[in-house]
Amino acid sequence: MFFPLCCCNQLPLGCYLHSVSVIDESSNTVQTHYNSWQSYRQKFGTRARFYLLQPYFTPGSGRTLASYLNVPSNYDGYAPVTTLRDGETGFAINWYEGLNFANTINRGDKVSVFLDNSGSVNVERDISASRDLLLEMLANHVAADDGEDYPITEAAGNLLYVSNSSERWILPHLGITCDDAGEITQEEPA
Repeated sequence: MFFPLCCCNQLPLGCYLHSVSVIDESSNTVQTHYNSWQSYRQKFGTRARFYLLQPYFTPGSGRTLASYLNVPSNYDGYAPVTTLRDGETGFAINWYEGLNFANTINRGDKVSVFLDNSGSVNVERDISASRDLLLEMLANHVAADDGEDYPITEAAGNLLYVSNSSERWILPHLGITCDDAGEITQEEPA
């Protein structure tokens, strides 16, 4: 396994959010991310887990890793984890398995996914196979708590998928609202 496994207690019932951002670098300031993270925690509190995946270049490219994300000091999500780019390896990287989603996403939980498409990462060139595998595995998800089919898709209302070039890896997740019916809708972040 290439990601650390989550240590998970029983998750609270209701709208529990699993947020994933896949981004290699951010040109936004640490303060911008600090403010966004403060808003994220104010909105979701402890009913959300945040995973930060950083697709890196092949060894010898001269690039360093974590310093390029401008992670703020108030960030308390899972530590950034580096992952290969499937465009360079020729095979999909299983983010679903690496994030231990089969054992952590219960019935009623929601998932938000942000993929950076700013140029230094190009979704179609660099991570499309990994994205497709993640979306396929979410669509075939079995709830961890009851062992029954629980597809996670945009059509089912429990997945928000965003890809853009803003390099603001927290902001897209702020657009999520979990209503009483449990559906995810996207609103414009304040």
